[in-house]
Amino acid sequence: MKKFVLLILISFVFSNRPVHSQNYYEKYESLKLRLSNLEQQLNAQPDNESLRIMVSDAYIQLNKQADAAQILKTGLLRNPDSFNLHFELCPIYLSINQPNKAIDHAKATIRIEPDNPNAYYNLGLAYGAMQLHNKAISTLKKAIELNDKNPDYYFDLGVAYFSNSNYAFALQNYKKTLKLNPKDARAYVNIASVYNIQNDSEKAIANLKKALEIMGPYSEQGQKIMGFIQAIQEEKLDNKDKSVP
Repeated sequence: MKKFVLLILISFVFSNRPVHSQNYYEKYESLKLRLSNLEQQLNAQPDNESLRIMVSDAYIQLNKQADAAQILKTGLLRNPDSFNLHFELCPIYLSINQPNKAIDHAKATIRIEPDNPNAYYNLGLAYGAMQLHNKAISTLKKAIELNDKNPDYYFDLGVAYFSNSNYAFALQNYKKTLKLNPKDARAYVNIASVYNIQNDSEKAIANLKKALEIMGPYSEQGQKIMGFIQAIQEEKLDNKDKSVP
């Protein structure tokens, strides 16, 4: 059971798949039409980076990440020092499990804008995806040096510390996340994950209940959180029964 909370959290953050209903197909056809219109505009204005990014985003909405990346890479052939194009490529490569390429583009953004905290943030995420946790930690700390008001920086620094089995610092950064954004349910779930590993079921459940208040019991995420709570409670009872002679 230990360590299960964080791992399942990662799965439900990315599990919002579309329902294949009539409305879904209507939306899909509408997105394809929008993409076609945008591509026509981009063909007429190939140096318009904002338009190029809109085309890339449209491909992402159609779940065509490789095409989204290619559109941006074509733009980089025209302007190799575009911060925006390199920046937009980072999350795309992370989403298709190519963190090495995300690292290359994140480093390019830092070269172009060395004081941009989001550039370091993207690089830290990419290092984390590569399981290079020490590098992720130092890079995310640099992002925080440049901007100490972004809750996501602290959250992902907490994830890096957690992955490095440094639970005290993970907890510290999740709590900083909540100080800046009290409605971040992910932070409560990950705090529960730390307490679960430390065999403090009461605090784990208390934090999961706080996450549930934010998510709502009838949401998909809320249902999973209730499952986590039940699992911890059952494990607690099992351990209690085993301790009785």
